[in-house]
Amino acid sequence: IDDLRDSLAQPGVTDAQIDRDVRVVEDLLQRGLQTYPQDQFLLTAEADYGGLLNESERSFSALKRAFDANRRDTYIAARLARMYQDRGDATGAREILHAALEANRGDHRLNFQYAGVLRQDADVDRATLLYHYRRAFTKWDTNYEAQFWFARYAFESADGSERQESREAFRRLRSASLSFDVRRRVRDEIREGDTH
Repeated sequence: IDDLRDSLAQPGVTDAQIDRDVRVVEDLLQRGLQTYPQDQFLLTAEADYGGLLNESERSFSALKRAFDANRRDTYIAARLARMYQDRGDATGAREILHAALEANRGDHRLNFQYAGVLRQDADVDRATLLYHYRRAFTKWDTNYEAQFWFARYAFESADGSERQESREAFRRLRSASLSFDVRRRVRDEIREGDTH
């Protein structure tokens, strides 16, 4: 993050250097937050990093140009979509992630982030969310957040095999190396009509 801050402060820095610095930070934060989703150090670093990029219109422009040049770049697409979200433009974030997934359908990170953006839309169907969360991890890697959300939506499925996968995922997550607070935190509710 400090290297990126220094790059953004240099008047002659190239878009390619900003792109490289963003990739390094994105990779480290993404891997850390998937494994330790509530780690305070990582969450603070993510907030500092997001704030740094959002303060700089230059970084936003550089990321847009980098994305237009290469839609397969997971790190650039993920950060640019997050910047759109931070600016209150959910449609822009969805469009960036959709275009990136068209170029790179099997990318775990993009599927996870796209499902997260779609989840904010009340009209999205469970099957679409389930599809993207299923593609956001490899059975049974350390992408615990992706596995949780997959299990949460599979739990509601009318398909018995999906419900079985949900039970298996929750069972597996129970034995994952996560803090007690992370395991017990309420992340979502299942509602039918006015009941929970």
